Amino acid sequence: MLARRAVPAALALLLLLAARGAALAETAAAPAAAPADQTVLRIDLEDGFALHPWLYHELRLSERWGILFDVHAQAPGRNDRFPPYLELDVGPVLHLGGLQVNPQIGIDFVWREGTGGSGGRTVASDFILELYLILSLGRLNAESWNLYFIPFDSESPFAYLMRQIVTVRVAYGLSLGPHVEGTFLHGGALRGFQVDRIALGGDLAYAFKFGQLVLFLASERQRGVLETRLTFVREL
Repeated sequence: MLARRAVPAALALLLLLAARGAALAETAAAPAAAPADQTVLRIDLEDGFALHPWLYHELRLSERWGILFDVHAQAPGRNDRFPPYLELDVGPVLHLGGLQVNPQIGIDFVWREGTGGSGGRTVASDFILELYLILSLGRLNAESWNLYFIPFDSESPFAYLMRQIVTVRVAYGLSLGPHVEGTFLHGGALRGFQVDRIALGGDLAYAFKFGQLVLFLASERQRGVLETRLTFVREL
């Protein structure tokens, strides 16, 4: 009698275990949910009080891939090196652990004054090929910005703009490290290759509850001046 009862009980237990195993296997096979989208506000205060706000939004498609959209503009201050413009960029983001690889394409618009008493107008100025590499390893962080401007105007030069940054967190949210920027021109009305700007300096950054403040100080070699930039970054 005991044996007869044991057989159905054993079969029921096996069916229960099989069903549980199938459920666990289905759960394990289901793809992981993509990380949440990210929106970041950045505001640069350049030399001469030129204001340069940026807005980034990354649409996360998966753990590894996303699409980044950004728009930024510039309101001129008292330094004619920072003319008013608007730029729109888009591109994929590849997340490889602490490394982000972000190629983009963009277009910028500038204001051009009219001639002969006519009013000015907004025109598309450049098509931009871009590559950003962002490394985040806790205490050590690095950024590489590389932008190549292809002008729509045949008289304007092509331009390569770069920023190379390395910072190390030393204590209490404080980071510092070297920062190099450069702009190089060729083509258009220029003859040959021209170094337009080389800035050698460093960043002093402080992360706090509401975001991060970054002070960039550099010696601009072509003009022999001290450049400054104060940046505020906050995730929204």
